[in-house]
Amino acid sequence: MHTNRYLKYSTIIVILIFYSCTEIAQEKYVNDANIPDQESWNSTTSISSGGIKKADIFSGHLLKHESSGDILLGDSVGVDFYNKQGVHASILISDSAVINEKTQNLRAIGNVVLISDTGYVMHTDELVYYSDDERIFTEGEIELYSANDTLYGTGFTSDVKIENWTITNPHGKTMRKINKNKNLKD
Repeated sequence: MHTNRYLKYSTIIVILIFYSCTEIAQEKYVNDANIPDQESWNSTTSISSGGIKKADIFSGHLLKHESSGDILLGDSVGVDFYNKQGVHASILISDSAVINEKTQNLRAIGNVVLISDTGYVMHTDELVYYSDDERIFTEGEIELYSANDTLYGTGFTSDVKIENWTITNPHGKTMRKINKNKNLKD
């Protein structure tokens, strides 16, 4: 009986040693949708229409997926926006972004800052640029600063130059003088 017990424990120990020294093949499941068709570092991408430049986009890392038409940008993103005449209008900075190659729309994500050539600076967490009508939009909270204004709100729509904009649920302060006709004066 003592010998059977010794044989039993010896067999278990040999099996454990065998399995611990043997590499067990494990299948790796790879989702082809996550493998990019193209990848580059320190890249520049441009969006244009009819020969007129709409945006130059710079990123530390770019992943392009042909099947979805998405270009994923990371490692810091910078965008130079141009107006309908091809004149520089603003600069956008964000942590990352996604461009849909079919629509040429851009979604900037994380620590988004938009600085217009007209002097406005806008902060938000996420912003969408619609290429077809050259508008920017966010449903999230925003902060908008100029020499005369500090405005806050939830929701923002504007042209890329931040000349014609609306803020949903605005609040803040302005240093502008208001005349009797209630027109804002600088």
